[in-house]
Amino acid sequence: MTSANPVAIVTGASKGIGKATCISLAKLGFNVVGFARSELELKAVGKECETANPSTQFAYYSGDVSNNSDCDSTVELATKKFGRIDALVNNAAILDPAGDLTKISKADLARHFDVNLFSVLYLTQVALPELIKLKGKVINISSGSATTFLNTWGAYCCSKASLNMMTTGFATEVPEVTFLALRPGAVDTDMQVQIRASGHLMRPEDLKMFVSFKENGILIHPNIPASVIANLCLKLDHNLSGKFFSWDSPELAAYRD
Repeated sequence: MTSANPVAIVTGASKGIGKATCISLAKLGFNVVGFARSELELKAVGKECETANPSTQFAYYSGDVSNNSDCDSTVELATKKFGRIDALVNNAAILDPAGDLTKISKADLARHFDVNLFSVLYLTQVALPELIKLKGKVINISSGSATTFLNTWGAYCCSKASLNMMTTGFATEVPEVTFLALRPGAVDTDMQVQIRASGHLMRPEDLKMFVSFKENGILIHPNIPASVIANLCLKLDHNLSGKFFSWDSPELAAYRD
């Protein structure tokens, strides 16, 4: 049976921006399929989604986005339970390995790209047949690091820059679907905690910058970009397909509450 509600898959759904996006989507009337590693946290997200909007449903798959079989199972769950996929939010990502590109091993960089880029490629490919049917939306969560290099986080910068180009590539090849790469801003999440805790690896001036984000209240709550992401899933203008914007870009004013 096909759901009357639109349906979105969200990766990295157990915490931070992913969790907040699931809840924002539920508020807009989406049934949500959360994909993350922690089953316990996913169950908690589901309760929050259904509290936010009792007329929606939350399903989840506990697995690893870099595992093709887990990606297959997540898409299968969405199609079997809800009969449709209207949107895909590729949010899951890792920060490690930290360190200079001159010293990062090939194996560590490959693992990083497997999570941050190759998983997006594969999951998008698997979901595309359903997305094409409904002229769906794909929102890839990028970063300002895609365009500004940060010492110590070179691997992350490279994977996010590649994600932006992949977004453009998919938009070119699949005109039936609307794709967008989104910078969510400096968000108060576990990733920012990890960055501050890695200060011994960073240049003093870079560490000072990240610490100041927290101390000066510059970090924004995950609910802020999550609301934009949910609105993009609902009504993203196809004319923006393939682009990279920040959550607070003038071009996205219509998607901010």
